[in-house]
Amino acid sequence: MASSGVLDVSPQILDELSCCVCRELLREPKILGCGHTACIDCLANMVELELINTGDVFALHQPRLREVIRCPICRNCTNIPVNGIDEFPTNYLVKSMVELNLGLGDVREIKTKISESKNVLGEVQIASTTIDEIMKMVEDKKQTVISDINQVFDSLVERLRDRQEQLTERCCSKAAVRLRDLRHQKQCTKAVERIMKETIERVELSMACSVADVLQRKEAVLEELSQLDMFLVFNEPREVSEFKFVVEGEQEIMNRISEFGDIHCSFDGSDHIVPVAVPSHIMGVDVLKVIDSFNNDGENDEQSTLTLPWGVTTTNTDIIIVTDHHQNRVLQFDVEGNFLKYYAEEHDIHLPTGVAVSDEGNFMVLDSGNHCIKELNSSGDLVRSIGKMGSGSGEIGERAEGITVDHEGRLIVADTANNRVQVFHRNGRMALKFGDTGNECLSRPSCAVYHKGKFIVSDTHNHCLKFYNRNGLLIRQVGIPGKESGQFSHPRGLTVDGNDNILVCDSGNCRIQVLDFNGNFITSFGTMGGEDGQFCFPYAIAINSQGSMVVTDCNNNRIQILRFKIPPN
Repeated sequence: MASSGVLDVSPQILDELSCCVCRELLREPKILGCGHTACIDCLANMVELELINTGDVFALHQPRLREVIRCPICRNCTNIPVNGIDEFPTNYLVKSMVELNLGLGDVREIKTKISESKNVLGEVQIASTTIDEIMKMVEDKKQTVISDINQVFDSLVERLRDRQEQLTERCCSKAAVRLRDLRHQKQCTKAVERIMKETIERVELSMACSVADVLQRKEAVLEELSQLDMFLVFNEPREVSEFKFVVEGEQEIMNRISEFGDIHCSFDGSDHIVPVAVPSHIMGVDVLKVIDSFNNDGENDEQSTLTLPWGVTTTNTDIIIVTDHHQNRVLQFDVEGNFLKYYAEEHDIHLPTGVAVSDEGNFMVLDSGNHCIKELNSSGDLVRSIGKMGSGSGEIGERAEGITVDHEGRLIVADTANNRVQVFHRNGRMALKFGDTGNECLSRPSCAVYHKGKFIVSDTHNHCLKFYNRNGLLIRQVGIPGKESGQFSHPRGLTVDGNDNILVCDSGNCRIQVLDFNGNFITSFGTMGGEDGQFCFPYAIAINSQGSMVVTDCNNNRIQILRFKIPPN
């Protein structure tokens, strides 16, 4: 028999299980008298038979002529049983061990196969793990690519928004200049109309006299009436020949946008939580007063004309102070919105933005065009200038938009172009600056206030508010870009009312949002438009002692005074 099925056993045991004749594993083992064991077939081959009937197939087991068999190991003779070698006793112990040994060989083959299968399973599991890792890598790369896409397109959108703001401001500026000329021409027209009416009435009255008197005054009357003809030429209104938005190569731009960017993919083996809750007791706002370019009689009032009003604040006597960005001046209105006076032209204020009131009652005006802060007294006289153009400490960038005064009398300036906030002591020395370093840098901040140990900053181009501690360390961010409640689009001016609510000019969404001091949304009011209570890019907001809100409705060239129907608590 083949020995390939034999298990690895000791030589002694293997010798006991082997035939003493053929040295193979025993089959049908028979025990000789000497105690050695041999296969029955080997014993049969050792016996010399003298067959009685040579044609009998069972002749091997017939009575034998030779009655002994010699052991090939010890050479001892054993008598052959009368009925042949079949009657030699069977070695059942050896037979069982041989059978067990053969069975274990089969088990070993199975175990070998199992081991091979386990190896294959291991390779499959490694492949599965590798697939998981590749899947995670794809997910990570997908998120990275999406982030890259968003970053590039956000940057493009931001640049488009900036361009949109520039064009909108330019449009409003050009329209404001033309409207101002037309209002002036209308005043002249009304004056001419009044003169002509008075002249005609006077001539008609003179016609009631006698014919002789009329004929006597004929030449004078005709001369007076002929002089009226000149007013037709003088007062003829000029049409607007062209006023439109023009885009050069619009189709080419659109085509390039549709083909902008691509995705290349090849792989080898290897604090903004803003809960929304509108209290039922807030019923909206009442518009108390709208201050635009006309007086109470509907006539144009050149002195109180507003063109791109920007910053606003109120004094302790509720006088309203407004900066007129386009006309380079500062205006005063009383608590009811009636115009009082304007000044600052003689101080060469250029493109004023933010305005605040100091502890001494002076007006702190951000002179954006001259890159400094100008302090004016209540009479409009220049007290001092603070800062100069630059990016160093205490210097002010090319554009600065917001200024407020805290309870300590410090000036808090949104240094917009330098992407930071600067805090100045009363004497003009810089006390603190923050926002332009770290992972959460400001982007074109428009306003900053200090209240109860925290700076609150409108991070305009990041479309959120940011809270900083008294040392200028970021605490949390509130809001994300969007149009939903608690989301922002270019937030600008902000203030805190007597109930610690934060009121924010959500400029791009043309509304005012009200948050609690933790940044949770309370309510909002206003939509895009020119009606009372609507806004077109609200830029600044102030609260007077009566709780009324004053908002500069910049692109509508007006300010609005509003009040909550029931103030938020």
